[in-house]
Amino acid sequence: MSRSIVEEALGRMTAVRVSNAVDDEKLGHASSVVSLELRSVRCVPVSITVDLRGAIYVDHRLRAGAFDARAERLCTMLASQAGLAIQQVRRMEEIRRLNRELERQVRDREVDLRSARRALADARSDPSSIASSAARRS
Repeated sequence: MSRSIVEEALGRMTAVRVSNAVDDEKLGHASSVVSLELRSVRCVPVSITVDLRGAIYVDHRLRAGAFDARAERLCTMLASQAGLAIQQVRRMEEIRRLNRELERQVRDREVDLRSARRALADARSDPSSIASSAARRS
């Protein structure tokens, strides 16, 4: 994989399509392009959040011009779907985390409520405990 091409796609957040990478004026001198002897390359950025990005990268090392407009549309649609799917998974993880936190809070409140009910029941059964409890607070 050509890191130079991926970095360009992610830096611009636009798709990069190179028909013959070895002969490309801008990318042809990149060490990854030269060492991998790349011909056709297609790299589409995947936007997940402002801070989280990825890329779909395909190359053909034998044939120049291997990726036509149809392949470009397919890669772009796949990148869009991948970004949406990852966002959805992240949202579901956040919902699960929030649910766990809410469940913990409910358990804590239930414990507090049971304690308050016990104290109330104790006070009802022994009214003098209320007066002695009030006297201790003063």
